[in-house]
Amino acid sequence: MRKSIALTMAFVMILALAACGSSNAPPSAQSASSAPSPGTSAGIQTAGKYEEDPNNFYYGKTVTWIVPWTAGGSTDITSRALAAELEDYLGCTVVVMNTSGGGGLVGFNTIIGASADGLTIGSTTSSMLLFVASGKSTVTYDQADWIAMFQSVPAAIMVPGKSDIDTLDELVEYGKAHPGELNYSTSGFGSYTHAAISTLAKITGAKFALVPYDSGTNAATAAAGGHVGFAACAVSEAAAMVDSGELKMLAVIGDDRSIKYPDIETTSELGYEGMQSTFTAAVMPEGCPEEATAAMADALKAIITSDYWVNFIETQGAIGKYMGGEEFDKFLTDLNTTFESIEF
Repeated sequence: MRKSIALTMAFVMILALAACGSSNAPPSAQSASSAPSPGTSAGIQTAGKYEEDPNNFYYGKTVTWIVPWTAGGSTDITSRALAAELEDYLGCTVVVMNTSGGGGLVGFNTIIGASADGLTIGSTTSSMLLFVASGKSTVTYDQADWIAMFQSVPAAIMVPGKSDIDTLDELVEYGKAHPGELNYSTSGFGSYTHAAISTLAKITGAKFALVPYDSGTNAATAAAGGHVGFAACAVSEAAAMVDSGELKMLAVIGDDRSIKYPDIETTSELGYEGMQSTFTAAVMPEGCPEEATAAMADALKAIITSDYWVNFIETQGAIGKYMGGEEFDKFLTDLNTTFESIEF
């Protein structure tokens, strides 16, 4: 099966990095091969180089891919592109369904509540690990089978352009010398950026005061206007304000440097271990046939580690990053332990 999927959605949609939609719109379904799957203005096609295997578990079957947010966000864009690749790789049909609500929780519940027949898969983010830790939900991350990470979304810590603080070390020292005086903005209580700053406070003894906003862009705007002492949000949400000098970027959160700002060091490089940006992963219901999960895991690994995928994800302002198997299981366990230890 050789399907060429034109990636033609508008450029502004490409740059969108807000995975979550606030809408509680009803589920909508569309085949990955018939849906527009955005990429560069020139268009990116599926690899079309996979060896067909009519004996694989998925050949000729129909798979449902659940996206827990509304159409058009970054998770929807990348999920549809990945679903299209799976059609080519596995010789199946993948129907993408948007099931939004609860910051991704409604869709996650839909995935874990589906029949464990191997024919349902979906997207989720590290937010699922935060819901229990922050008291938002009793649904735990291990109620799903996490098959593979397929992208990392870099976030950063930024101060107003006119701030006297020039480094992350200076920010931490201020937070220790003046506990609770320096406030900061994120995309909300219990968000991954809230968790990152709470981790920073825990490992350093500094204290900062959260001012939650309804989006990362608004959080960045608040810092640029001097309404808060600093902001923690996705790099793409603040890029224009960084470029204009309204914000100074002190560090990229986590282990991976930003592609747009490669000279900015990460919190890990600066010695602040345990802070995480968010990531997106493919998950399935627990208890699916091993033949199904193994075939899906192999397909996802081949696609996510391809040059095509890495290059495509860069057009989305993210980083194509694969993790699976025992390594991913350990990563999730350790991250959950970290989140559970945070005081929100």
